[in-house]
Amino acid sequence: MPEKVILELERWKGLSSEELGLTAPDLKITTHRYENQWGQQFNVLVVDARKSDSDPTIITSTSFDYRIDELLENRMAILATRSDARVIVSETPGITMDRNDPFHTKGAWQTPRQTTLAFSGNLDPLALEQLRAIDSVVGLDEYAELQFFGESFSADAVVAMARVIAQRKFDKGIRITRMDLNEPVNAYGNYTIFRQAMMLRSLATREDRLLHVYLNENTLIGHGEVSAFEKQPNINKRADRYVKHRQIPATYLSGAGLRKGLHTALKDALSNVDSDGPHLRDAPIVIARGIDSSVSLEKDLISAADTIRDNGGQAKTISLEAPVGDKTLIAHHVTSSFARFASYTDARVQSLKEN
Repeated sequence: MPEKVILELERWKGLSSEELGLTAPDLKITTHRYENQWGQQFNVLVVDARKSDSDPTIITSTSFDYRIDELLENRMAILATRSDARVIVSETPGITMDRNDPFHTKGAWQTPRQTTLAFSGNLDPLALEQLRAIDSVVGLDEYAELQFFGESFSADAVVAMARVIAQRKFDKGIRITRMDLNEPVNAYGNYTIFRQAMMLRSLATREDRLLHVYLNENTLIGHGEVSAFEKQPNINKRADRYVKHRQIPATYLSGAGLRKGLHTALKDALSNVDSDGPHLRDAPIVIARGIDSSVSLEKDLISAADTIRDNGGQAKTISLEAPVGDKTLIAHHVTSSFARFASYTDARVQSLKEN
């Protein structure tokens, strides 16, 4: 049975930004525009709340059809400050926005090979460029110890990064010390086209409606001035529609690759082990879902965890739930609620201490 993690709301009401983790005295938030040798450009966000050089670095990716925006920056600030960590977020090549000049976003395209392989379920070429972008911005050390964190589409992205690292396609021997995979969509990848279409429909309807509930919770606890970029009025909403319209092929063909599930990439990442390389088998892999999620199913998480164990890895499954008496549905976008995400982050940090 999955372990329960309770995502609270009430205890966060009325707390200051610093108490919640949105701000901190030494917090540094910077966004960098990366350009590779083929002219692809996309953003890398660095949120640094480390108190010492020994504090962890967490690598993650933007999710499906999302770009770095103010909501993401605030969520990653919570993760960084409550973890005493540096969090580095890479956008997906071809799915990006120049926030300084969105209507003239340059270099926002994918190569035919990147898109074709992503459509077939192989995100490795995209993940490799994301790792190179991160390395270009922060200068990763050889055999640096990193934690990986992915939600929804970015769960697949960080698993692809792990496979790229394990297969030595990236030129630095990164050691992954922990991997958190939250709300992977279609994790097992064994459903019919009809079932997959129903999942996508649920993302666009039920789960999107619940996103508004979680954003309203930010107002309820006193931090509601931040919303998702595409939910904001006037210029931001028009810019979002303009950029997303241009990037439809890359976005949806990449997203279609999720129908293949996580299993193959997980097997490959775990099986590529040598005497002096990174050992993903030594890293706890924690897979979580909201108990009311319609797109990340418990039996799929259990199946993915079994795959990890069958290939020599360590796996744990988690059920994200509301406290007794709280009738809020805990579903796909629940970590858009700052309070719920702070609760999750505290549970994650406690888990790290126990390990």
